Amino acid sequence: MDVLKNTYLLNGLYIVVAILVVLLGLWREHVYRDKSDQQQDELKAKQTKIYEQQQEMIRLIYKISALQAKRSDTISQDIGQIKTLIEAMKKEAIISESTAKTMIENLETKIQSESSVIDVVQPSASVKSNKLTERGDR
Repeated sequence: MDVLKNTYLLNGLYIVVAILVVLLGLWREHVYRDKSDQQQDELKAKQTKIYEQQQEMIRLIYKISALQAKRSDTISQDIGQIKTLIEAMKKEAIISESTAKTMIENLETKIQSESSVIDVVQPSASVKSNKLTERGDR
């Protein structure tokens, strides 16, 4: 117990313990800082990836918009040609005026419901039977 009475030795032990506590705190801070830096690097990489994906989505949205505009223009041109064809058929008496009117109404209905132009060009069976009846009348 004489060792505990020696104040120099006791002060020395306190100093060593204090230095060890400080070193432990510095080491712990270093480890946490490394983890934090690593997490921030991962976060930056993920944010960069998200940004690139958002840019790709924006590019695709513009591309889809352009394609829809092109599709709309093409459909409008096709519909104009179909109406011209129906009018020409009516003038040449291939179809009656009522059938032409019905076909144009069907065409406008299909346009409003955004169906394909093929459905409009291929008339239903009732329109075909009207054509046959009209040709038989002449």
